[in-house]
Amino acid sequence: MSSPEGQLRAFANCAGRLTAQLEHQWLMQSEASDITQHQRSQIVDILHSIIPEDRGREVLSWRTDARAAQRALLNRAQFSKNPADAAWAATQAEVLLADCTSYLTS
Repeated sequence: MSSPEGQLRAFANCAGRLTAQLEHQWLMQSEASDITQHQRSQIVDILHSIIPEDRGREVLSWRTDARAAQRALLNRAQFSKNPADAAWAATQAEVLLADCTSYLTS
């Protein structure tokens, strides 16, 4: 993620993934939603500070795609009838979110 392009894409993806996580937590009435909301806010603030003026639509598209991908993993983890598939999806969702939150300090 050292290049500016890599940073832009990473933070756009993380904003989308954290949005999906937050929505899922609201749906499941998770008390962790306050923490996720704070993390999402931090990532979005960073993202907004690095978006070039002419790239807004492209960045929004990346966010939307990442949100959909994370939502699909969370839905599989929560609702799959196959325990192995549910476990795999939960692990994938957690790994991707951990990568995103690793950019933040407490």
